[in-house]
Amino acid sequence: MLIEKYEMKILLDSENDPLKRSPARGALMHGVLMQALQDSSLHQDSRLRPYSQNLVYQSPGEYKWTINVLNDAAAASVSSWLLSNPSSICIEHYELELQISKIEKCASLTYVEFLEQALSALPPKYASFEFLSPFFFKKARSKMPHPYPEARLILQNALAKWNEFSDAGRFAEPEILEEASQHISLQFFRLHSKRIDMDGIKFSAAEGSVSFKIQKTELRQLMHLAGKYAEFAGLGAKTALGLGAVRYTASLLRRHENASSESND
Repeated sequence: MLIEKYEMKILLDSENDPLKRSPARGALMHGVLMQALQDSSLHQDSRLRPYSQNLVYQSPGEYKWTINVLNDAAAASVSSWLLSNPSSICIEHYELELQISKIEKCASLTYVEFLEQALSALPPKYASFEFLSPFFFKKARSKMPHPYPEARLILQNALAKWNEFSDAGRFAEPEILEEASQHISLQFFRLHSKRIDMDGIKFSAAEGSVSFKIQKTELRQLMHLAGKYAEFAGLGAKTALGLGAVRYTASLLRRHENASSESND
């Protein structure tokens, strides 16, 4: 089973850029992707999609569009489209044409290779997550969005996706999550709230970064695996619609940052 990452440089007229003002621009790109692929297998019954994607602002008139695929079917569909070397895409909502100036395959490996690489690394004592797009989690027995990245929720979300798509073994979530609650502590966070309007549905999300200290070696390995996998699968809900894009950093030393939070609702 394959995991792959593609990145594209997207260009448009900087004087006519409605995407910069839209925190839900990833949802628009999801529509573009589905129209381009025309693959019904990507709309499987599972609540977890075998791909994630996000559109991140780089500079006036330039974005980076990242598409991550988590199984063979999604990999075949996306690679087939990109091999046709598309030069432009259209966002019908804004009647906007975007130019694709560069397509790059950044990673391609099997789950077995991914697992071996993650678990062979020196287990990091500290794990940091920088969210590149707004995020929120769903908690059991609650319909309300939870826009706070608890270590338990990060592990739960990443391992649920791993267990859904991996052919390299599964992880027993309940035992791991109980351990996480006792042996992973928050080091710092810098978050601000974000109000998202996605197809007329409004909800609260957050942006920012968070770092954890991990006490047990076994948990350090699992958090490292979860962090590396999250760079492909995303974290939280609606990652297929552009939310929850994340950059993970592992460290043996504590990062010296002032813990802070701010609200911007």
